[in-house]
Amino acid sequence: MKALGQTSQLFILYIIIGMSLVFAQEAFAGEENPWQKKSKITHQKKAVLTITPSVCVIKVKGEVCQQILKVSYRSQQQYDVCIYYSRSEEPFWCEEDIKKADLEITVKANSSIKLLAKNNDDNNILATGRFILSMFQPAKERKRRHYGIGII
Repeated sequence: MKALGQTSQLFILYIIIGMSLVFAQEAFAGEENPWQKKSKITHQKKAVLTITPSVCVIKVKGEVCQQILKVSYRSQQQYDVCIYYSRSEEPFWCEEDIKKADLEITVKANSSIKLLAKNNDDNNILATGRFILSMFQPAKERKRRHYGIGII
């Protein structure tokens, strides 16, 4: 009798689960399913400005870092793009109706640099990139504990 009772309970449970799945599909037809996994990417950027290498390490504060940077601009739409140093009003590079561009620039920097890619039509900032100047900090030496042989 117990076996028949458990079997009938499982059968009823399967029917209830199946009906709830059918109801959920009908209730959310044409809508986004609230139980479905959502992508972690909520939005995509319009444009990306990457600088390679992005870090220069100096030994002493105030030292100048001379580096050849590869600047890469990528966009989903075509824009009239100008690339600026953040501290400058004049662009160092401009191009019309582009989606991507690759540049090489030589930099002598004694502080971090921020580059801006702006839309030349309305002067909106499309993307930013940073070249960071970092000072070398050697690892601290491990202190001896002088436990000696008596610890064993």
